[in-house]
Amino acid sequence: MKTKSRNEIIQHLYSLTARGVKFGLEKISDASARLGNPHLACPSVHVAGTNGKGTTCACIESILRHYGKKTGLFLSPHLVEFEERFLINGKPVPPESWLDIYRGIEDCIEELDLTFFEVTTLIAFELFRRENVDWAIYEVGMGGRLDATNIIKPRISAITHIDLDHEAFLGTDLVSIAAEKLGIVKPETPVVMLDSGNSDVIRVAQKRCRENLAPLTLISPSSAHAVTDSNTSTLFVYKCQPYSIQLKGKHQVSNAMLALETAHLLGFSENVIIAEALKNVFMPARFQIVKYKGKTLVFDAAHNPGAIHALVSTLKSKFENRGICIVAGILSDKNFVAMITALCTIAVQLILTSPHTDRGAGIAALKESLPDEWKEKAIERETVARAMDEALSSSAPVVCCTGSFYTVGEAMQHLGIQPYG
Repeated sequence: MKTKSRNEIIQHLYSLTARGVKFGLEKISDASARLGNPHLACPSVHVAGTNGKGTTCACIESILRHYGKKTGLFLSPHLVEFEERFLINGKPVPPESWLDIYRGIEDCIEELDLTFFEVTTLIAFELFRRENVDWAIYEVGMGGRLDATNIIKPRISAITHIDLDHEAFLGTDLVSIAAEKLGIVKPETPVVMLDSGNSDVIRVAQKRCRENLAPLTLISPSSAHAVTDSNTSTLFVYKCQPYSIQLKGKHQVSNAMLALETAHLLGFSENVIIAEALKNVFMPARFQIVKYKGKTLVFDAAHNPGAIHALVSTLKSKFENRGICIVAGILSDKNFVAMITALCTIAVQLILTSPHTDRGAGIAALKESLPDEWKEKAIERETVARAMDEALSSSAPVVCCTGSFYTVGEAMQHLGIQPYG
């Protein structure tokens, strides 16, 4: 029998998305047990939340790596290459490392009818065991309580900013969504959580942690002082210690503080090492700036209203007096009315497009959501590639591509930009 190529396997994995989102831990538990429970092979950290999960994971990973630990980081989704989901010491793995695992579990995948995310999670478990990592960091895919990553037994659980997103699956109010996110809390396992100022959400967190005898540490965004933006980084002071992150936007400071406190509770608290680690954190498509053919390109995978508002705030701060062309492609299950409305406040030119996925919102729907003054001004391009070409031919010196990971990934691929360089 002919061995399937990498591209054939990836295409098959994508076809599994037709199985939809199936919440539950039974199948992933069964699959992992068949492999000898690789999810328990090394100490781990679990990160849930609405916005900032990936960045918080990257900050935690960088701190552990700067302490000399070998790290495994599981993220989703990827931007350009599938391998971006599995990072060893901050770098995407070579294809053969996960392909070898896939070929060994292919029968199990079909027998248990695993979904796309369950398969990628299982690959991460086994990959990190084979790589003998010292620490594994897992980003929750959606929610938390019934997410496939939730069979791990982490040393600590971290919860980032909670906002409205995935309402069809997680609930239509913050309390319901918070309850799902807090489903990652484990008995007697410390929890670090960003306090976003919603007292109802905090009460849910306190009750959940109390029931599990899990110590809860709340981090307030106001704990950061002297927050300033430079050309290359964001500076802040936390507990009398200065820090610098190359991540742009004041909202990223909260993610860095969350990671910092997580590291402290794990026993990694040397300020010199942590400061160096945070300074070197890189996360693609989080206000990622690329110089391209005389223009400044900004790639940001903001994909819900909260993330878009943070993006708009950062764009105003960074490019207040420069014209910004926005390329926007959004998924149909998002609140794209709120997202488009916010983007219109910063754009001098707006190009509407749709990423190449069944989940993409149609351009007509996006146009219908525009404020009246933009309905005639907005440009429509049926593909992300054509939208980016149009933006590059505009007179605007700054082009921002946003709306979803799919949109940003297609834009990067079209321009030949590798997320990790």
